[in-house]
Amino acid sequence: MTLPYTYKVIEVVKVIDADTIRVELDLGFHMRYVCTARLYGINAPEVRGPEREKGKAATECLKELIEGAELWCRTLRDTKKQQGKYGRWLIDLFADGKDGHINCNRELIRRGHAVPYMADYASVGFPPKNDNRPLDDPDK
Repeated sequence: MTLPYTYKVIEVVKVIDADTIRVELDLGFHMRYVCTARLYGINAPEVRGPEREKGKAATECLKELIEGAELWCRTLRDTKKQQGKYGRWLIDLFADGKDGHINCNRELIRRGHAVPYMADYASVGFPPKNDNRPLDDPDK
């Protein structure tokens, strides 16, 4: 069984587009790691090319979701799906902010700024079925 790892996001270094961000993570034991991460299971319009305006709107939506919020991300270990084909870590991004506890990946889909990308999200056991529960939920 593959279990997810949860990390606190210390800083969003850059929002590249609505489904790709550069983040600094707290790994624990005073260790930090900066990586480029892809929001798992979604596909958002690109900020370049024919979908530019939709891509810019989607990117702004993500920025609004994370602005001023405490951020967490969840990723997998010991799986081939841990990193995408471009070497980006695959994550679910969570924001605890003015809108409560939200899964940013799912919220972008709900608001119409992204579409589901992985046909079988559950094939790797990620994210959990009820992925909007608090991160300190003992049943996570």
